Amino acid sequence: MTSPINSTTDESGYSLVEVMVAIVVLTVA
Repeated sequence: MTSPINSTTDESGYSLVEVMVAIVVLTVA
């Protein structure tokens, strides 16, 4: 997965930023 944001972990797992964004999306949705 290629993210526009600099991810600490691209190959395996999600970066802290991606996790935070996912939580926000799930909360709003």
